[in-house]
Amino acid sequence: MSLNEDIEIPFYNIQPDDELINKYIDSHTSKYGTMNSIDEVIEGAFIKGNFIQLNADGSETENGVLTEMASVSVDHIKDEGLKKLFIGAKIDDDIISSFKNAFSGDAELAKLLGVDKDNAEALSSDYKYVIKEITKFDKAEVNQELFDKVYGEGEVKSEEEFKEKIIAEIKQNSLRDSDYKFSLDAREKLIADVNMALPEEFLKKWLLMKDEYKKVKEEEFEKDFPKFMTDIKWQLITAKIVEDNKIEVSHDEVKDLAIQYTEMQFVQYGLPAGSFPKEQLEQYATEQFLKKEDEVRRLYDKKYEDKVVEHVKGAVKLDEKDISLEGFNKMFEKVQEQPA
Repeated sequence: MSLNEDIEIPFYNIQPDDELINKYIDSHTSKYGTMNSIDEVIEGAFIKGNFIQLNADGSETENGVLTEMASVSVDHIKDEGLKKLFIGAKIDDDIISSFKNAFSGDAELAKLLGVDKDNAEALSSDYKYVIKEITKFDKAEVNQELFDKVYGEGEVKSEEEFKEKIIAEIKQNSLRDSDYKFSLDAREKLIADVNMALPEEFLKKWLLMKDEYKKVKEEEFEKDFPKFMTDIKWQLITAKIVEDNKIEVSHDEVKDLAIQYTEMQFVQYGLPAGSFPKEQLEQYATEQFLKKEDEVRRLYDKKYEDKVVEHVKGAVKLDEKDISLEGFNKMFEKVQEQPA
Protein backbone atom coordinates (compact mmCIF):
# COMPACT_ATOMS: atom_id res chain seq x y z
CA MET A 1 0.00 0.00 0.00
CA SER A 2 1.11 3.58 -0.64
CA LEU A 3 2.43 5.43 2.39
CA ASN A 4 3.42 9.07 1.94
CA GLU A 5 3.21 12.50 3.53
CA ASP A 6 -0.34 12.97 2.26
CA ILE A 7 -1.26 10.74 5.20
CA GLU A 8 -1.11 12.70 8.46
CA ILE A 9 -1.10 10.99 11.86
CA PRO A 10 -0.70 12.71 15.24
CA PHE A 11 2.36 12.07 17.36
CA TYR A 12 2.34 13.24 20.97
CA ASN A 13 5.55 14.49 22.58
CA ILE A 14 5.15 14.29 26.35
CA GLN A 15 6.73 17.37 27.94
CA PRO A 16 8.06 17.14 31.51
CA ASP A 17 6.65 19.84 33.79
CA ASP A 18 8.00 20.92 37.18
CA GLU A 19 5.61 18.60 39.01
CA LEU A 20 6.80 15.54 37.08
CA ILE A 21 10.48 16.52 37.42
CA ASN A 22 10.01 16.92 41.18
CA LYS A 23 8.37 13.48 41.35
CA TYR A 24 11.47 11.95 39.77
CA ILE A 25 13.72 13.86 42.17
CA ASP A 26 11.59 12.69 45.09
CA SER A 27 11.84 9.11 43.83
CA HIS A 28 15.66 9.33 43.74
CA THR A 29 15.94 10.98 47.18
CA SER A 30 13.60 8.35 48.64
CA LYS A 31 15.49 5.46 47.04
CA TYR A 32 18.80 6.59 48.53
CA GLY A 33 17.41 7.79 51.87
CA THR A 34 18.43 6.30 55.23
CA MET A 35 16.83 5.24 58.50
CA ASN A 36 18.30 7.25 61.41
CA SER A 37 17.90 6.87 65.16
CA ILE A 38 16.16 9.72 66.99
CA ASP A 39 15.62 10.50 70.70
CA GLU A 40 11.84 10.76 70.82
CA VAL A 41 8.77 9.83 68.82
CA ILE A 42 7.68 12.38 66.23
CA GLU A 43 5.33 12.34 63.24
CA GLY A 44 6.68 9.91 60.65
CA ALA A 45 8.69 7.89 63.20
CA PHE A 46 9.07 4.13 63.17
CA ILE A 47 9.15 2.37 66.53
CA LYS A 48 10.16 -1.06 67.74
CA GLY A 49 9.11 -2.29 71.15
CA ASN A 50 7.72 -5.11 73.28
CA PHE A 51 4.01 -5.87 73.67
CA ILE A 52 3.18 -7.24 77.15
CA GLN A 53 -0.35 -8.48 77.89
CA LEU A 54 -1.99 -7.03 81.02
CA ASN A 55 -4.65 -8.23 83.44
CA ALA A 56 -7.73 -6.15 84.29
CA ASP A 57 -5.87 -4.69 87.32
CA GLY A 58 -2.96 -3.58 85.16
CA SER A 59 -0.54 -6.32 86.25
CA GLU A 60 1.33 -8.34 83.66
CA THR A 61 -0.47 -11.53 82.59
CA GLU A 62 1.44 -14.65 83.53
CA ASN A 63 2.30 -16.59 80.36
CA GLY A 64 0.33 -13.96 78.43
CA VAL A 65 1.19 -12.53 75.04
CA LEU A 66 4.72 -11.15 74.83
CA THR A 67 5.86 -9.93 71.42
CA GLU A 68 9.37 -8.55 71.28
CA MET A 69 10.54 -5.80 68.91
CA ALA A 70 7.16 -5.39 67.23
CA SER A 71 7.27 -2.58 64.65
CA VAL A 72 4.81 0.30 64.77
CA SER A 73 4.61 3.24 62.36
CA VAL A 74 3.25 6.38 63.99
CA ASP A 75 1.62 7.53 60.77
CA HIS A 76 -0.16 4.18 60.52
CA ILE A 77 -1.97 4.56 63.86
CA LYS A 78 -5.66 5.28 63.19
CA ASP A 79 -6.67 6.26 66.76
CA GLU A 80 -5.71 9.93 67.17
CA GLY A 81 -5.85 9.71 70.98
CA LEU A 82 -3.38 6.82 70.99
CA LYS A 83 -1.20 8.60 68.46
CA LYS A 84 -0.89 11.57 70.86
CA LEU A 85 0.34 9.19 73.60
CA PHE A 86 3.18 8.10 71.33
CA ILE A 87 4.26 11.58 70.23
CA GLY A 88 7.09 12.75 72.48
CA ALA A 89 7.71 9.32 74.07
CA LYS A 90 11.32 8.18 74.52
CA ILE A 91 13.27 4.91 74.78
CA ASP A 92 11.96 2.66 77.61
CA ASP A 93 8.76 4.69 77.97
CA ASP A 94 5.64 2.56 77.86
CA ILE A 95 2.22 3.08 76.30
CA ILE A 96 -0.76 1.28 77.88
CA SER A 97 -3.78 0.66 75.66
CA SER A 98 -5.99 -2.07 74.25
CA PHE A 99 -4.69 -1.08 70.79
CA LYS A 100 -8.07 -2.35 69.60
CA ASN A 101 -8.79 0.59 67.32
CA ALA A 102 -5.19 1.52 66.65
CA PHE A 103 -4.90 -0.07 63.22
CA SER A 104 -7.02 -1.14 60.25
CA GLY A 105 -8.67 -4.11 61.95
CA ASP A 106 -8.27 -7.22 64.09
CA ALA A 107 -6.23 -9.02 61.43
CA GLU A 108 -3.54 -6.33 61.47
CA LEU A 109 -3.47 -6.19 65.29
CA ALA A 110 -3.28 -10.00 65.49
CA LYS A 111 -0.32 -9.99 63.10
CA LEU A 112 1.42 -7.34 65.19
CA LEU A 113 0.85 -9.31 68.40
CA GLY A 114 1.79 -12.61 66.81
CA VAL A 115 -1.55 -14.27 67.67
CA ASP A 116 -4.36 -15.85 65.67
CA LYS A 117 -6.90 -13.33 64.36
CA ASP A 118 -9.68 -15.37 65.99
CA ASN A 119 -8.09 -15.16 69.45
CA ALA A 120 -10.76 -12.92 70.99
CA GLU A 121 -9.18 -12.87 74.47
CA ALA A 122 -5.80 -11.67 73.23
CA LEU A 123 -7.36 -9.06 70.94
CA SER A 124 -9.56 -7.62 73.72
CA SER A 125 -6.82 -7.36 76.37
CA ASP A 126 -4.93 -4.26 77.39
CA TYR A 127 -1.23 -4.17 76.57
CA LYS A 128 1.86 -2.35 77.67
CA TYR A 129 4.05 -1.41 74.74
CA VAL A 130 7.61 -0.67 75.88
CA ILE A 131 9.56 1.42 73.37
CA LYS A 132 13.01 0.05 72.55
CA GLU A 133 13.98 1.76 69.33
CA ILE A 134 12.92 4.96 67.52
CA THR A 135 13.95 5.74 63.96
CA LYS A 136 12.89 8.08 61.17
CA PHE A 137 13.42 7.76 57.44
CA ASP A 138 15.29 10.73 55.97
CA LYS A 139 15.39 11.27 52.24
CA ALA A 140 18.79 11.83 50.69
CA GLU A 141 19.89 15.40 50.17
CA VAL A 142 20.13 16.70 46.62
CA ASN A 143 23.91 16.98 46.43
CA GLN A 144 26.95 15.49 44.71
CA GLU A 145 26.67 12.24 46.68
CA LEU A 146 23.17 11.69 45.32
CA PHE A 147 24.19 12.62 41.76
CA ASP A 148 26.98 10.01 41.88
CA LYS A 149 24.67 7.30 43.23
CA VAL A 150 21.99 7.90 40.61
CA TYR A 151 24.06 8.48 37.46
CA GLY A 152 27.59 7.35 38.29
CA GLU A 153 30.56 9.15 39.77
CA GLY A 154 31.30 12.48 38.11
CA GLU A 155 28.58 12.16 35.44
CA VAL A 156 26.57 15.01 36.97
CA LYS A 157 28.22 17.95 38.71
CA SER A 158 25.37 20.34 39.56
CA GLU A 159 21.68 20.44 40.39
CA GLU A 160 21.03 21.97 36.97
CA GLU A 161 22.75 19.03 35.23
CA PHE A 162 20.82 16.66 37.53
CA LYS A 163 17.52 18.13 36.31
CA GLU A 164 18.69 17.96 32.69
CA LYS A 165 19.45 14.25 33.13
CA ILE A 166 16.03 13.70 34.71
CA ILE A 167 14.29 15.50 31.83
CA ALA A 168 16.14 13.29 29.33
CA GLU A 169 15.19 10.23 31.39
CA ILE A 170 11.52 11.26 31.44
CA LYS A 171 11.49 11.86 27.68
CA GLN A 172 13.10 8.48 27.02
CA ASN A 173 10.65 6.70 29.30
CA SER A 174 7.65 8.50 27.80
CA LEU A 175 8.74 7.80 24.21
CA ARG A 176 7.46 4.21 24.56
CA ASP A 177 4.05 5.56 25.53
CA SER A 178 4.09 8.06 22.66
CA ASP A 179 5.03 5.31 20.20
CA TYR A 180 2.26 3.07 21.51
CA LYS A 181 -0.32 5.85 21.12
CA PHE A 182 1.01 6.45 17.61
CA SER A 183 0.59 2.75 16.81
CA LEU A 184 -3.09 2.94 17.85
CA ASP A 185 -3.68 6.08 15.81
CA ALA A 186 -1.81 4.68 12.79
CA ARG A 187 -3.81 1.47 12.92
CA GLU A 188 -7.09 3.38 13.12
CA LYS A 189 -6.12 5.78 10.31
CA LEU A 190 -4.87 3.13 7.88
CA ILE A 191 -7.83 0.81 8.44
CA ALA A 192 -10.20 3.72 7.83
CA ASP A 193 -8.35 4.82 4.67
CA VAL A 194 -8.05 1.39 3.05
CA ASN A 195 -11.18 0.40 1.16
CA MET A 196 -11.17 -3.30 1.95
CA ALA A 197 -14.21 -5.49 1.35
CA LEU A 198 -14.11 -8.81 3.21
CA PRO A 199 -16.52 -11.76 2.91
CA GLU A 200 -18.21 -11.28 6.28
CA GLU A 201 -20.71 -14.15 6.03
CA PHE A 202 -17.98 -16.60 5.05
CA LEU A 203 -15.76 -15.41 7.92
CA LYS A 204 -18.63 -15.76 10.40
CA LYS A 205 -19.23 -19.36 9.32
CA TRP A 206 -15.51 -20.09 9.44
CA LEU A 207 -15.19 -18.66 12.96
CA LEU A 208 -18.21 -20.59 14.24
CA MET A 209 -16.52 -23.82 13.15
CA LYS A 210 -13.59 -23.13 15.50
CA ASP A 211 -13.74 -24.77 18.93
CA GLU A 212 -13.34 -21.52 20.89
CA TYR A 213 -16.47 -20.07 19.29
CA LYS A 214 -18.78 -23.12 19.32
CA LYS A 215 -20.00 -22.42 22.87
CA VAL A 216 -20.19 -18.62 22.51
CA LYS A 217 -23.69 -17.15 22.66
CA GLU A 218 -24.95 -15.58 19.45
CA GLU A 219 -25.28 -12.05 20.91
CA GLU A 220 -21.72 -12.21 22.30
CA PHE A 221 -20.40 -13.44 18.95
CA GLU A 222 -22.14 -10.63 17.06
CA LYS A 223 -20.80 -8.10 19.57
CA ASP A 224 -17.19 -9.33 19.15
CA PHE A 225 -17.32 -9.82 15.39
CA PRO A 226 -16.55 -6.18 14.40
CA LYS A 227 -13.35 -6.34 16.49
CA PHE A 228 -12.38 -9.54 14.69
CA MET A 229 -12.97 -7.85 11.33
CA THR A 230 -10.80 -4.90 12.39
CA ASP A 231 -8.02 -7.27 13.46
CA ILE A 232 -8.20 -9.12 10.13
CA LYS A 233 -7.96 -5.85 8.18
CA TRP A 234 -4.93 -4.76 10.21
CA GLN A 235 -3.24 -8.12 9.67
CA LEU A 236 -3.74 -7.80 5.92
CA ILE A 237 -2.44 -4.20 5.92
CA THR A 238 0.66 -5.11 7.92
CA ALA A 239 1.30 -8.15 5.74
CA LYS A 240 1.17 -5.92 2.63
CA ILE A 241 3.57 -3.38 4.18
CA VAL A 242 5.95 -6.20 5.13
CA GLU A 243 5.83 -7.61 1.60
CA ASP A 244 6.15 -4.28 -0.22
CA ASN A 245 9.07 -3.09 1.90
CA LYS A 246 10.79 -6.47 2.35
CA ILE A 247 10.67 -6.15 6.14
CA GLU A 248 12.37 -9.06 7.89
CA VAL A 249 12.78 -10.17 11.48
CA SER A 250 15.84 -12.18 12.52
CA HIS A 251 16.12 -14.75 15.29
CA ASP A 252 18.59 -12.47 17.09
CA GLU A 253 15.98 -9.66 17.13
CA VAL A 254 13.43 -12.03 18.62
CA LYS A 255 15.98 -13.15 21.20
CA ASP A 256 16.69 -9.52 22.12
CA LEU A 257 12.96 -8.87 22.49
CA ALA A 258 12.63 -11.92 24.78
CA ILE A 259 15.49 -10.59 26.90
CA GLN A 260 13.82 -7.16 27.00
CA TYR A 261 10.55 -8.73 28.19
CA THR A 262 12.47 -10.70 30.80
CA GLU A 263 14.12 -7.57 32.19
CA MET A 264 10.75 -5.80 32.25
CA GLN A 265 9.37 -8.65 34.38
CA PHE A 266 12.24 -8.30 36.85
CA VAL A 267 11.66 -4.53 37.06
CA GLN A 268 7.97 -5.17 37.81
CA TYR A 269 9.11 -7.32 40.75
CA GLY A 270 10.88 -4.23 42.11
CA LEU A 271 14.43 -4.96 40.97
CA PRO A 272 16.36 -2.07 39.38
CA ALA A 273 16.85 -2.14 35.60
CA GLY A 274 20.37 -2.84 34.42
CA SER A 275 21.30 -4.81 37.53
CA PHE A 276 20.98 -8.30 36.05
CA PRO A 277 23.89 -10.27 34.53
CA LYS A 278 23.44 -10.77 30.78
CA GLU A 279 23.89 -14.54 31.11
CA GLN A 280 21.07 -14.71 33.69
CA LEU A 281 18.72 -12.72 31.45
CA GLU A 282 19.49 -14.90 28.42
CA GLN A 283 18.95 -18.11 30.40
CA TYR A 284 15.64 -16.93 31.83
CA ALA A 285 14.48 -15.60 28.42
CA THR A 286 15.28 -18.95 26.83
CA GLU A 287 13.35 -20.92 29.46
CA GLN A 288 10.33 -18.59 29.58
CA PHE A 289 10.02 -17.60 25.92
CA LEU A 290 12.36 -19.14 23.38
CA LYS A 291 11.69 -22.80 24.20
CA LYS A 292 7.92 -22.34 23.74
CA GLU A 293 6.63 -22.38 20.17
CA ASP A 294 3.60 -20.19 20.85
CA GLU A 295 5.73 -17.60 22.68
CA VAL A 296 8.27 -17.50 19.83
CA ARG A 297 5.43 -16.96 17.35
CA ARG A 298 4.05 -14.17 19.52
CA LEU A 299 7.47 -12.51 19.69
CA TYR A 300 7.89 -12.69 15.91
CA ASP A 301 4.42 -11.14 15.42
CA LYS A 302 5.23 -8.36 17.89
CA LYS A 303 8.57 -7.58 16.27
CA TYR A 304 7.01 -7.51 12.80
CA GLU A 305 4.29 -5.14 14.00
CA ASP A 306 6.86 -2.90 15.71
CA LYS A 307 8.83 -2.69 12.47
CA VAL A 308 5.70 -1.95 10.47
CA VAL A 309 4.70 0.88 12.81
CA GLU A 310 8.26 2.26 12.71
CA HIS A 311 8.14 2.16 8.90
CA VAL A 312 4.77 3.96 8.90
CA LYS A 313 6.17 6.56 11.30
CA GLY A 314 8.99 7.34 8.89
CA ALA A 315 6.81 7.39 5.77
CA VAL A 316 3.78 9.51 6.75
CA LYS A 317 3.55 13.11 7.93
CA LEU A 318 3.68 13.39 11.71
CA ASP A 319 1.38 15.98 13.21
CA GLU A 320 3.57 16.54 16.28
CA LYS A 321 1.82 17.82 19.39
CA ASP A 322 3.40 18.74 22.73
CA ILE A 323 1.37 17.54 25.70
CA SER A 324 1.76 17.19 29.46
CA LEU A 325 1.88 13.74 31.02
CA GLU A 326 -1.43 14.46 32.77
CA GLY A 327 -3.04 15.49 29.50
CA PHE A 328 -1.62 12.47 27.72
CA ASN A 329 -2.88 10.07 30.39
CA LYS A 330 -6.37 11.59 30.28
CA MET A 331 -6.44 11.24 26.50
CA PHE A 332 -5.07 7.71 26.72
CA GLU A 333 -7.67 6.72 29.32
CA LYS A 334 -10.38 7.75 26.86
CA VAL A 335 -8.77 5.54 24.20
CA GLN A 336 -8.78 2.57 26.60
CA GLU A 337 -12.41 3.19 27.56
CA GLN A 338 -13.62 3.07 23.98
CA PRO A 339 -15.60 -0.10 23.16
CA ALA A 340 -13.74 -2.69 21.14
